[in-house]
Amino acid sequence: MKTMTIIDRKLDFLLKWKEKEENLDEDLKRDLNCQISAWLNLKNEMEFELLTPVEKQVKRIGYLASCRKTNANCNGKLKSINIYDIINISLPYIRALNHSGKLSLIEELCLRELDFIDIDLTGDTNSHVELVEIEIAFKPYFEIIAPFKMDMFKECYERIENLYTELKKLDSE
Repeated sequence: MKTMTIIDRKLDFLLKWKEKEENLDEDLKRDLNCQISAWLNLKNEMEFELLTPVEKQVKRIGYLASCRKTNANCNGKLKSINIYDIINISLPYIRALNHSGKLSLIEELCLRELDFIDIDLTGDTNSHVELVEIEIAFKPYFEIIAPFKMDMFKECYERIENLYTELKKLDSE
């Protein structure tokens, strides 16, 4: 939190300087405004990084609502919010079925996708895992595990197969 205190002090200094100095030339005003904007962006990004995954999702949903209010395109944001939820719901099922380590690639793929989405508040990312990566990660599941499904893990199979379908949609939309 020491870093946030330093950023707050820097912002406070710049804002007070801007407030006091009314007779700044245009170049200096522009530079000052750029510095303030850069420090504010850094502060916002750092605050977002410190949030829990649930808090980040809440922020993304709020941002989605504000975008809808202005009739902005929300497709990318909504897609990210939905896949984020699906992954977080599916991870415990993947881990429960991963006793042999055959699903480690799926788990890593999911964590990477969550990282792509967590990069910023908007969730409006064009960076998603690629179809080739999805196929490689799910290959052990479909070739080794799925042919020998056991009823006791029925929900695990359903979640994993739904996740597979939803991840593939990211590439086609």
